[in-house]
Amino acid sequence: MQSWFLTCLLASCLLFFKPAAAAQIAAFDNCLPDTYKAHDPTPLQWQPLYVDAVFDTQNKSHTLRVTTWGNVTGSYNKVALPAPGDPNWSNPEYTHGKIQQEPNPDMENRRVTTLITKVNVLTYEPFNDASDFCKDSLINGTCPLAPIFDTSTL
Repeated sequence: MQSWFLTCLLASCLLFFKPAAAAQIAAFDNCLPDTYKAHDPTPLQWQPLYVDAVFDTQNKSHTLRVTTWGNVTGSYNKVALPAPGDPNWSNPEYTHGKIQQEPNPDMENRRVTTLITKVNVLTYEPFNDASDFCKDSLINGTCPLAPIFDTSTL
């Protein structure tokens, strides 16, 4: 009698549990080469700080949404950047220290700033995508994308 009760209790408890659909990822990497990231002065780059992954268990597509929170650091032209709070950071015409959609629009082989997303699981890579960072990858932001200095209001 007691084992039947425990089995029913365990089965009813399992009805309230479901597999995890979201996780904060502890192991993620800025894919830029170490020689680039560690150069002095710091070259312009997106510095990832946190990554979150959500797997859609409800829809048949079972999509995986990966969101990266980070900040802009460095300078493309190796110039002295204005201090935090300087009005140039909110001026879209001033582009030093900001990520632009097309950093060199006058070049013959024009390129856009690209976000490369790769998901590696054990020994295989189920997802790999290169997207236009400014048009397709930003949420609540636009290019030219400046660093955020005051994070207390976020």
